[in-house]
Amino acid sequence: MRVPVYGTVDIGDASKGLCGAMAFTVRDFFEAHLPTPATTTPPLAGSPLFSYITGRLFDSFDIPDGIIEHMDWMSTPDSDVRVWLAVRRGIAWLTISISGQRSRPASTAGTRVR
Repeated sequence: MRVPVYGTVDIGDASKGLCGAMAFTVRDFFEAHLPTPATTTPPLAGSPLFSYITGRLFDSFDIPDGIIEHMDWMSTPDSDVRVWLAVRRGIAWLTISISGQRSRPASTAGTRVR
């Protein structure tokens, strides 16, 4: 995938985790008042649950804006930095003020729990 300013980003291998997808999926189940699956093993590739989770992974990326924002956040200081009258907000402020608002259920993200 081509991301403006940054270049090319490879997408496809989720073997290192589905963190954003799992957070979105759990919230979706909670908001829909559905019980979470009772299994302790990962869903099989191609199963409805696997397809749903991987779909939510792409939702969590918020392509292309989310990728660009991620790159920006990686270069952001841990805490606020003051230079004269200007303040550059740190990761703590960004996480609390911005990121928390984005963890929304699938019903508001255009995806349905099946």
